[in-house]
Amino acid sequence: MKCISTKMIVSAGCGVALTSFLLRALLGDCIDAYIQIMGHIATVIAVVVAVNAFIAERTQWAETQRANEASQRFHLDAARKQTHSHGYHTLWSVLQDDKTRRARHDVLSMPAPISLNAASPFFEQIERVCHTYDFAGLLTELDMVDRNAVKETWGKSISRCWNIVEPYVEHRRARENSPHLWTRLEKLAKEAHLESRDFDIDTLLEN
Repeated sequence: MKCISTKMIVSAGCGVALTSFLLRALLGDCIDAYIQIMGHIATVIAVVVAVNAFIAERTQWAETQRANEASQRFHLDAARKQTHSHGYHTLWSVLQDDKTRRARHDVLSMPAPISLNAASPFFEQIERVCHTYDFAGLLTELDMVDRNAVKETWGKSISRCWNIVEPYVEHRRARENSPHLWTRLEKLAKEAHLESRDFDIDTLLEN
């Protein structure tokens, strides 16, 4: 709705006053009826002024709300990016730890899937890999790390490791009656949905 300008309202008011003066001078006693009409016109003008003021106030309020919402989105996005950055560095320090990298190297060197007998000498390495990649899944679920960034960086390794250790994990779940053991690792691996033939083992062993 377009507001009527103050200049237009003032002009209308002046017109009403002038018309009232002229009618009083020309019509004498008949002027009362016309003054009543002019009173109605003045009331209409007052209503228009009030409506314009309300519209202007609402427009200003809406613009302020939009500005506040945009500012809030900006700060939330900035805070989220900062959280992801800190989370990524934390995860990097965990996954790129020397012991973790050696354990991952040992696991990735195994055939997929590994039998329980073949896995027995490497239980410590397997568990370290499962714990650390499950931790990666936890950070992404808490939105402390960008999930896509994790999959882009370690997705192939996670998928390959899961293909190798799945029999061991299922054995642990059944033995300990713990169906949710390392499910975040499993979910990340399945999201990556890369088959064994898609992996460059030499590249994975370097990471």
